[in-house]
Amino acid sequence: FRMLTIFQERTVIDFGFLKRFYNEEVAKESSMSTKKKIIELYMRNFFHNEDVSSKLKALALEVLVLPVIAEVFSDKNTDNSEVINGELISHIVKDVLGGDKGKSASEDLLIQLLKFGTMMMEYMSEALTVHRKDLIKFAWNHLKSSDNITKNWAYVNVCRFISMYETPPKIILQVYVALLRAYKIERALVSKALDILVPALPIRLPKD
Repeated sequence: FRMLTIFQERTVIDFGFLKRFYNEEVAKESSMSTKKKIIELYMRNFFHNEDVSSKLKALALEVLVLPVIAEVFSDKNTDNSEVINGELISHIVKDVLGGDKGKSASEDLLIQLLKFGTMMMEYMSEALTVHRKDLIKFAWNHLKSSDNITKNWAYVNVCRFISMYETPPKIILQVYVALLRAYKIERALVSKALDILVPALPIRLPKD
């Protein structure tokens, strides 16, 4: 976490090797207990630290925490609940995504939080079922963001929600129509959202 501050310095030095260290040495090679400590340290301390800038919190999520979580989820031999247990999930939903810092986060941080929430729903949907109202509220609040990237990541998040949980048909159609309109302007993230949503439509929408 302390080394992350180097990315905030203006320098001609290429620190790509440090990003590779986080992605390869830390995310892939470290023990599961170390990965658990990294996730807990970020969610319980780093994110809430008033002395840490929003930009650095976003950077820590992007470069360190999300790659670690992705590796945890991709390990078929690991029970995800052993790394992110029910207590930590509740803290993340209530105090990170739903807390004041989550609601007022900068665009950079919001984007990373939306990515994180999307990943959590994909791999831990059952454990998050009791929190689904809070999850959809977090993403829904950012569908009208003035920042296109934030808004489109919110749509990706909502589409993942729809694919995992029962959702009123009216909301599903509202999201679908909005994405079809947005596709003419922004294709990459909108395509990602549609790729998640479209296969879920026959399941979530009534047959008649």
